Amino acid sequence: LGAERPVIAGHSLGAYIACRLAAHHPERVASLVLVDGGLPPGADPTILLGPVVARLRMEFPDRDAYRAWWAAHPALGDGDVDPEMLRAYADYDLCGEAPRLRSSVRPEVVSVDGDDVLRARDAGELACEAVTLHAPRGLDGRPPPMQPADVVAAWVAGAPDRRRAVAVPDCNHYTIAMGRPGAATVAEEIAAAVAAGAR
Repeated sequence: LGAERPVIAGHSLGAYIACRLAAHHPERVASLVLVDGGLPPGADPTILLGPVVARLRMEFPDRDAYRAWWAAHPALGDGDVDPEMLRAYADYDLCGEAPRLRSSVRPEVVSVDGDDVLRARDAGELACEAVTLHAPRGLDGRPPPMQPADVVAAWVAGAPDRRRAVAVPDCNHYTIAMGRPGAATVAEEIAAAVAAGAR
């Protein structure tokens, strides 16, 4: 798109990848918006990724079955996520042929590459400005959070002139990006980062 130093935003694993990019190629990144990811997680990565990898190994007979699985997910059952958006999300993720449809994300890649970036310390090596948005609840819609408050505070304290944290209330790891209030906060932070870079 012709942007040499864009604002990079990432949610979950995308936030860790954004930190890796900024740490290794600082000349390509203006600033970061990290959405419930990027910092050391609140649990051992192998434990954290276990339920995710289990889902990736599942097969579904048709699209409706996969949509129903997501609709019943404990982190998404409170009605905060637009049903049409959740449907589009599920359809985009699905691949294969019925009756053996599955997620397009390969579990072995998550197990290896996901563990690698979750254990990395790229967030502590950032030279650019960055903001982290963190949810009070985790992957299953309950505490503990993906990004514990003490980890967030320590990260900000490491470079308070360049780092900032925003606690997004009443959301979990999914609804911070997919729910209406959470997504609005994420959009506001991205817009603010872009505006700051334009000045």
